[in-house]
Amino acid sequence: MVFDELPVSAAEGCIFAHFICLQCRRPRKGMTLSKDHIEELTRAGITHINTARLQESDIAEDAAVVALAEALCLILIRPACVWMRFSRDGSI
Repeated sequence: MVFDELPVSAAEGCIFAHFICLQCRRPRKGMTLSKDHIEELTRAGITHINTARLQESDIAEDAAVVALAEALCLILIRPACVWMRFSRDGSI
């Protein structure tokens, strides 16, 4: 992941890397900046923002969370389910 300060006009499609309060609306850190976000930041007089861009070898945060959750389920939950099934009927 590459972090950079960019002019707002060049940040569409980048990942928002910090918090800014805009008239009580708060663009979330980590969201992908759309044309609407860029227009709102420009109207607020913000000229530069900190952004992040994924490199080819990077994985998006949402995809990483899903992969981690699936792995944890296999490691933690499935063995517990197998143990509960065996312990209930007494067989292996």
